Amino acid sequence: MSLISRYIILSLLVLMSTGCYDDNSKKDYEKTELLGDGIYCETYRVFGGGVYGGDVYSEYLTDSISFRYFVGSYDDNNNLTYTIKGSVIEIRHISYDKKDGAVIVDKIEKLSKEDVKHHPKSEKINRK
Repeated sequence: MSLISRYIILSLLVLMSTGCYDDNSKKDYEKTELLGDGIYCETYRVFGGGVYGGDVYSEYLTDSISFRYFVGSYDDNNNLTYTIKGSVIEIRHISYDKKDGAVIVDKIEKLSKEDVKHHPKSEKINRK
């Protein structure tokens, strides 16, 4: 195998390993915010773009005792917002128009607090 082909293969392997990230990773904790009524939003950085691009964050809703619900991931061009009205949690997936910065609502989820606890995207927290 020639020296050039070895460098090409090595370069491809390095690019593939640095460009992948796991949305569900909880390695790099950022912050926890109280949304209200005992519901918290945990934020984790799942990809650090450095000089090549923006960071990617994942958010979870939790009561810090019994469940953790994966809401989604976002980067510099979109975000997640929350509103609690009674027993309903409204989750807005928003993005920003690149021309004028206007807010665009991509998706709205409405879940009761009980639905979040028993949703398939929830994981039970085992405290020992």
